[in-house]
Amino acid sequence: VLSGVAGERRAVHDRLPHLLRGVAVEVDGGGRAGGIAAEAFDRQLARAWQEHRQRRLDAALADFRAGLGRPGEHTTDGDGTEAAPGAAAQGVPAVVAAARQHRVATLLIQQGAADAERRVWVGPEPEHVAVQRGEVRTMGADAAQSAPAADALLRCAAATGAEALLVPAGAAGPAGGVGAVLRWQP
Repeated sequence: VLSGVAGERRAVHDRLPHLLRGVAVEVDGGGRAGGIAAEAFDRQLARAWQEHRQRRLDAALADFRAGLGRPGEHTTDGDGTEAAPGAAAQGVPAVVAAARQHRVATLLIQQGAADAERRVWVGPEPEHVAVQRGEVRTMGADAAQSAPAADALLRCAAATGAEALLVPAGAAGPAGGVGAVLRWQP
């Protein structure tokens, strides 16, 4: 967010690296001078932040839908987990498998979705996550604990530098409420 005198904001904006120029937002009303309308500035800042979050969510959901491909194109991996033909995974088993392999670029969790609360098994390391308890033990973990899928997947996302986005309830998100845009395909 760039704020302050309009001419100076533009000069700073023009000198930003190319990748930042596309996401930089100019907001009127900020600065250090007396008489700044703090409430108006705060409203503009909140609106800019909301618009940015919505654009990012819309782009991630578009990437997710494109990565799923068309019906009937899905394959099954070596563990029997249904996988999409492209760069997306949907449902707890597919997203857990991708998270375990550090393939999640963007994790999508839908508010209030049943799959977000589905129990999975975790071990001491973030990649120790599985749908079946025995799978965690085969990963070398001595003990496995039950956890909500959303919590376990958020832990994996944080540990691997993946983005995590909350899809509002009622929005057209992943079936069941858990999905991911993948970094690479197996």
